[in-house]
Amino acid sequence: MPPTRRTILATMFAAAAALSACSGGGATGPVPSAAALAGNWEFVRPANDTCYGAAGALNYWFHADSSGADAHGTMTIAAPWTDSTRGIHDWTVTGYMNRVTGKVQLDFWLVVNLAGEEFDGTIDSAGVVSGTLVDPKPGYLPHYTIVPCAYQVTGRRIIP
Repeated sequence: MPPTRRTILATMFAAAAALSACSGGGATGPVPSAAALAGNWEFVRPANDTCYGAAGALNYWFHADSSGADAHGTMTIAAPWTDSTRGIHDWTVTGYMNRVTGKVQLDFWLVVNLAGEEFDGTIDSAGVVSGTLVDPKPGYLPHYTIVPCAYQVTGRRIIP
């Protein structure tokens, strides 16, 4: 006897649920274009009360220029950045976002590369960045903390 429509639909929904569970259920896959990475970005670093001397919650802003994109989906970033407490200054963010692999690696520099923070994370197909920001970047002076501290950070493009 052939399967009923109800059996076929139930099987399809079960398969979809299994695939969603395997992939984490979130948006997956590559970012559609280099243009989707270009623009003004905001990273939100929450307060971390377990870090001695750490500043409260901060927002980081920088601009990514699509002219830094290559044929392999990597957009190199070297731009000024600022935070929500100190206004405009001459700090530099360097690193890359890869729209194909979803990898994001950024270094937020302060004081001519003597102090810095390191961000390692991913970007999903919806353009949401998430990952870990470490202050200080290993081998450098701390930026906001007295002792090494890690923060779970999210980011998004706020202006194309």
